[in-house]
Amino acid sequence: MQLNFGSVRDPRAAEQWTRLLDVVRDAVAVITPKELAYRLDIQPSYLSEALAGQNRKGLRLEWLQPILNMAPEPARVGIGTELFAPLGYELVRRQQLTPEEKLRQLEQRVAMEFGSAGARLVEENRR
Repeated sequence: MQLNFGSVRDPRAAEQWTRLLDVVRDAVAVITPKELAYRLDIQPSYLSEALAGQNRKGLRLEWLQPILNMAPEPARVGIGTELFAPLGYELVRRQQLTPEEKLRQLEQRVAMEFGSAGARLVEENRR
């Protein structure tokens, strides 16, 4: 299933889609297209074309969860806000993160942003 909310007949939907796609692109830039494409088992060129809306390709719904899982917190908040704010909902964290959860998120981000070197650093510091 591809997400394509834009419509010539509804300029608001097109504007909302553009804003959502912008924050998704920002998240993918942080994750890196190559890493995300690997995790999605697709070619990086396919991902680039889809995010650019080229060659009749678009953002696929099944990509959204891996993007959210891999993205840092600010990017997840941005995506969630763009998804729900137009519907009148406010994105609010259910509870504050515990120190352990904050550490886990930091470890994930270090491993993701610094690749295998970051993963080794995280593993060394767990000992």
